[in-house]
Amino acid sequence: MKRYLSRKVCPVLLVLFLMGYSLPGWSLPVYTAREGRICDNCHANPFQTDRQQEWPNPELAKRKCNLSCSTCHIDTNGGGMRRVAGRYLNASTLPYWGNYEQRPYWDLLRNVSGTYQRIKHTVNPPPSATKPMSEAEWERLQQENKKKAAKLPTHDKRHEYPPIWSLSDPFAVGRALNARADQRTYSPLFGIYGDLNADPFLLLSGDFRMVYFKTPDRESGFPMQSELGVALHPMEHLTFAVSGGLLGQPDGLPPQAQLPPEKRTYVRQAIVMVHELPYQSYAKAGAFIPGFGLRIEDHTAYVNKHFERDMTRRNITVYGAEVGLAPNYPYLSASVFTNMGQEYEQTNGLGGALNFGWRDLLFGAGLSFMVKERSTEFGGNFKGVSFDYYVNLGRIFFTNPIVFMGEFVLAERADYAGKRMTYANFFEISYLILNGLNLKVNQHFFDLSFAERNSEVGRYGAGFDFTPLPFIRLTFEYQWVWVIPERNRWRRGSLINPADLSFTDQLLLVTHIYF
Repeated sequence: MKRYLSRKVCPVLLVLFLMGYSLPGWSLPVYTAREGRICDNCHANPFQTDRQQEWPNPELAKRKCNLSCSTCHIDTNGGGMRRVAGRYLNASTLPYWGNYEQRPYWDLLRNVSGTYQRIKHTVNPPPSATKPMSEAEWERLQQENKKKAAKLPTHDKRHEYPPIWSLSDPFAVGRALNARADQRTYSPLFGIYGDLNADPFLLLSGDFRMVYFKTPDRESGFPMQSELGVALHPMEHLTFAVSGGLLGQPDGLPPQAQLPPEKRTYVRQAIVMVHELPYQSYAKAGAFIPGFGLRIEDHTAYVNKHFERDMTRRNITVYGAEVGLAPNYPYLSASVFTNMGQEYEQTNGLGGALNFGWRDLLFGAGLSFMVKERSTEFGGNFKGVSFDYYVNLGRIFFTNPIVFMGEFVLAERADYAGKRMTYANFFEISYLILNGLNLKVNQHFFDLSFAERNSEVGRYGAGFDFTPLPFIRLTFEYQWVWVIPERNRWRRGSLINPADLSFTDQLLLVTHIYF
């Protein structure tokens, strides 16, 4: 282990530091890291103004705000069906056009014209901007800003029942039977999510991803994922949820490798859950994907593909139970389970996962552990540890949301290839240059086996995500994938020397439609 840390991990840390220092400033966890910069990303009131400073925080056990996955998703480990905070974020913050809720206060001018004006004034500031402001002028400006803030709509209808159905929230229907408007200590307050239903009786969801993938010797397009979900919320604090679908498969594969549709069905979750209890605690049981590290959107990322988070393998879902809590910034979850086979049968191999950490407005870090005991035919035994982190500079520079995010994963796996230690990391910088347009650069690294020399592979990527409307996101990424060619297998694997590597260009386009 010492040899590995000195030979591989330390150089990787050095590279990550240099990248973070020199590059100007994605994965879906970027929403968690980035949107905490301003409260009205997730609900309409209070705004990031003097009004928010007057907002009295309730005692810790009663606080609803946190940056954990369970705030925005029914799946407490992220992804899939969204709760009201996630639906509000999608309706107000994410899209460039078509946002049918009020744009967050600091993003009101973060469109094309507003950005042009900022750049213009930076390059060629007006004469008045170069003169020192007098005390009287400063006081006058402050008074004008207070008057403008006072005119902002509050959407403060917290004691009104949400509508049974509305066009603003078409896939949320009804209300929990015992949900009282004036007694919502731990559940989302009615009214502060604009016209959205804070606690629907029935919630429907869909998630469809089309992929176009091109390399110098291959080109394919296929539906990567087709998922539908339904959540029934008959009474406050109780939810039944089921979601799943059909995994995609690239075209151009040999006929014997083609899987029939019934072999590509998968279950994301089928659970019963009690939730929104004191300290935003919850308990659930059924079939689910256990929490481990950051669940980033890219299925091909090494930290996903080789560490029990590959959504193209349907038996990453397990049968078990999970408990957790997220009182504001800290979070904790633990699960025990039995593993699932390819045909949804129980393998009688037990497992467990533990996640804890701190997710703040400016920074966050988490530690995850997972163990799976399985026979070789079901994937073999797995023991892993993950450390993830982010820094959200948008909390300091509200109109320039820049996020640094990454993860280190170390695991021991025992399968047909024998027992081996594997390692992977990723690092990403994202910059939300405009409402709906996110630029990103990233780095991925993977070592299949400590014992095998020159088993490292990696890639660099650059691209953007564009969310034109509340139900669609387009992703473009150009990737440079590297391996160590046979002619350079003599190297002893110290610092990765680019001259020793063989690079391949890849182009990735993803169309993501969801509701």
